[in-house]
Formats: sequence, C-alpha cells, structure tokens
Amino acid sequence: MDLEASFIPCDYLEEDWDTQEANSYWGSCNLNRKSNIGNLKCGVQFIWGCLVLDMAIWLGVMHQNVKHSNKRNPKNKYDANFEDIITPLFYDEGEYFVLTFRYL
Repeated sequence: MDLEASFIPCDYLEEDWDTQEANSYWGSCNLNRKSNIGNLKCGVQFIWGCLVLDMAIWLGVMHQNVKHSNKRNPKNKYDANFEDIITPLFYDEGEYFVLTFRYL
C-alpha cells in the first residue's frame, strides 16, 4: 500500500525532537507487509434439541514483516505518532512477533 507521512532524514534521527520536527519533510513510500499467523483453537459444542451453542477460544502467534520502499533515502524514518501500542507493528519497518487471542 502507499504510505503518505512525514519523514525524518537519517542525518537527524539522533537529534532532539525539535530538530527532527524542523527538518522533517512530507513524502510517500510503498509499504509491503507480510503476515504469517499460527493459531490453536479449542472449543465445545452444546446441543439442546434444535439449539446448538458453540464456544471457542483461539491462541496464536503472528509474525509481521514490514518493509518500506521508494523513499527519498532508504535510511529515512517515517514520523508517526500513534496513540496505541499495536498500530506501529503494522507500519514501522522491521520484523515483529505479536500474540493473538480470540474468543467466540
């Protein structure tokens, strides 16, 4: 997918926040995300006449591999401020493992 965001040049990544903000630029890049997910499912089924009740729980691990391409400089970092801890795992460049949980 295409990502349009503010980018920090690699020369300013070690600088303080004000310097990074002053030297950032608006640009775009391509984001390529690959996910591998493995789940274990455990459940029970109750039958009362014509009524069927299913209950299940899934536990698993997801491996995310996120790559950015077509940036002005491949070492530049995009500047995003997310308010949660999960969203950066889908946009920050790198490889991540995430625990997954679901119940029904």
